Amino acid sequence: MRTHQTEQHTRVVLSDKYRNFATIMEMKIETTNTGGKVLAYNGDELVGRLEFSYEGNVMRIDHTYAYKEGMGVGSLLVSAANDYAINKGLRVLPVCSFAGVWYQRHQQFADILYKEGSQS
Repeated sequence: MRTHQTEQHTRVVLSDKYRNFATIMEMKIETTNTGGKVLAYNGDELVGRLEFSYEGNVMRIDHTYAYKEGMGVGSLLVSAANDYAINKGLRVLPVCSFAGVWYQRHQQFADILYKEGSQS
């Protein structure tokens, strides 16, 4: 199988609510032909990971892991994955329960969600 890898870096400045934990978090997106991951770093420390896979033009958010609680890492991971999907013109299927709740709370992105039985 031929695999290519790309990487996208995003710097996220957290609101004052999270200033006690980290002022800047960096998100790295690594992709292959079959999926990828979003990695969250606080400086050099890996603080979270989100894994996704592709099924045609659908990006399945399979797992979200936050290694530090109370920093909003999970939400930042899903938000970065959501932005990636929008930029690539993908639909999103949140298989991970955390991502599912994130989309319930962010109804403004309902139009990119993949619905079972739909053609797109």
